[in-house]
Amino acid sequence: LLQANCRFRHHPNNHSNSKVQDVNGMLSQVPWAKHKDARSRWNHTIIDDIPKQHVLPVVLVRDPYFWMQSMCKEGYGARWSHSPKHHCPNLVPNEYDRRRFARLRNATSTTVWMGENQRVGPNWPSLIHYWNDWYRSYVSEADFPRLIIRFEDTLYHGEEVMRQVCECAGAEPLKPFTYLVDNAKSDHKQAKNDFAAAVLKYGNEDGRYRNMTSDDLTFARLNVDKELLRMFHYKLPDSRLEQQREVDEGKRQRQRH
Repeated sequence: LLQANCRFRHHPNNHSNSKVQDVNGMLSQVPWAKHKDARSRWNHTIIDDIPKQHVLPVVLVRDPYFWMQSMCKEGYGARWSHSPKHHCPNLVPNEYDRRRFARLRNATSTTVWMGENQRVGPNWPSLIHYWNDWYRSYVSEADFPRLIIRFEDTLYHGEEVMRQVCECAGAEPLKPFTYLVDNAKSDHKQAKNDFAAAVLKYGNEDGRYRNMTSDDLTFARLNVDKELLRMFHYKLPDSRLEQQREVDEGKRQRQRH
């Protein structure tokens, strides 16, 4: 979105490689990779000729419940035992998970890891712990300048957010504003249509808790970082939702028997 709406007027586009695209002086990802947390700044590199201390990261934070729904579709390098069709986010293994995945047979939560297996690379007790840890690294641990903006604000106030980000970095906003979503076509009209669809989809509260059991909702409520929620103005689900899910699950179980 920044590449389409912001530019450094006199910056040469000479830093692109197979992993990083430089458009108008805006990099498609930070030199330590966009899915790496802030701790990786000095120990992971995907482009060599850009001094990392000269890069201003723009970090996109997303509502943790919608973020988990997105992770179920595309894990972005994170791995865990799950079935997107049957149960995901699966913070707490249910009966299906315990039958399907041997490592979850006696587990109290579904471990998430990066790397080939749980013994290689970092791991977390669950997806919600991963969300907590990743954003904490940028919010409270990073000792370098960074901008952190909400994904929701790029949807509902995209033009104003991009203008402020551009000006903060000393760049120039481009006009007219270009709407972009992940699957947006190059056609501007189609991009606006796809963007509008994304706004409607994100505004659907039911989609926030899709496939989550009462155990998942309780686990998320108990383990999500409340300080991050307050900081970014995200809310916990109404407690009545947990109760209703539990009632519904009890009905289905009785019907099976």
